[in-house]
Amino acid sequence: MIYRLRLLVVMASLLAFINPAHAQASGTLALTGTMSRGRACHTATLMADGRVLMAGGIAGDGRVNADAEIYDPATGKFIDVGDMMRPRACHGGVALPNGLVLLMGGVNRHGRISTVEVFDPATNTFSYIGEMNSIRSGFTATTLNDGRVLITGGYGQEILSSAEIFDPATFTFTAIESMTIPRYNHTATLLKDGRVLIVGGQVRSRGRNQIFATAEIFDPATETFRSTGSMSHPRHKHAAALLPSGNVLIVGGSNEQDFNGRYATAEVYDVTKGEFFPIGNMASVRYKNAEAVVTLPNGGTLITGGTPIIEVFNAETNTFSIANQTLDTDRYYGTATLLSDGSVLIAGGYDTNIESTKQAWIYKP
Repeated sequence: MIYRLRLLVVMASLLAFINPAHAQASGTLALTGTMSRGRACHTATLMADGRVLMAGGIAGDGRVNADAEIYDPATGKFIDVGDMMRPRACHGGVALPNGLVLLMGGVNRHGRISTVEVFDPATNTFSYIGEMNSIRSGFTATTLNDGRVLITGGYGQEILSSAEIFDPATFTFTAIESMTIPRYNHTATLLKDGRVLIVGGQVRSRGRNQIFATAEIFDPATETFRSTGSMSHPRHKHAAALLPSGNVLIVGGSNEQDFNGRYATAEVYDVTKGEFFPIGNMASVRYKNAEAVVTLPNGGTLITGGTPIIEVFNAETNTFSIANQTLDTDRYYGTATLLSDGSVLIAGGYDTNIESTKQAWIYKP
């Protein structure tokens, strides 16, 4: 009861500061099951059977998790499936064509790692399969149309420009041509034509963070990268989503001031013109939400993370609308996973005190 009263107070205070110029979005938000522990910078991977594997992340006490659990939409509950081979946070997780889940890299209390393992949902077991060519955390892992996985950038011994491809047929990682520049905390979006748009990010230069407005395209046919247009703002810790038109929505993030430089701005990459176009502002600044934005079956894009406020982007009107309900915390480095029925599982993330939450929610458009 006390929790619900506090939540109502938070919701009321947030809604009082929402820009009234933004319309109200349809859809409902409801509490669902509670995870076994708080998680942030974890992975949430939709599996072939419609369940979601939640793995690793930063726990509520600040430690890095090794444990994993599965969310079952049929029951609305999380089921413990034991520990990964290694604790991991800010790692990569993708579903493979054979039904396994690939978990790679990240960081733990010993530092950044390159180890790789797979989860088998048939046996609820984890198996070590080797290592990437580079130590990485904060990288991107994108499943290509042929089932291979493109891995770009991240932080190893330094911020990386290197890239590699995982082949699920042979369980091998192959180094390929590097990106045009090093990138960390960038985004990678699979385009409708099979290429990958890589946007923004940061590099450490002369003792300070340099944030990029630049973007590049990966072509799987040639396994090469080439520069494309630049954003109106340099961004890192932002989010990107493929729109029904084939264009890409870029929202939020921040500049070199990090928390104090957070953005409410948004822009769209026009895949035909190879250019970015500003489209106005969200209702709230937000960052650290790269895994918390998804495009819905109805064409809208659900935007969560970095604030308790939930927004929906309409690509036909280039406008943002606000849900009439809010989440319990800011949920930095939380996840939003599109489920098989079109609803979205919102889970984990931490608040301004770096306290990770166990609570999960379901958004229904």
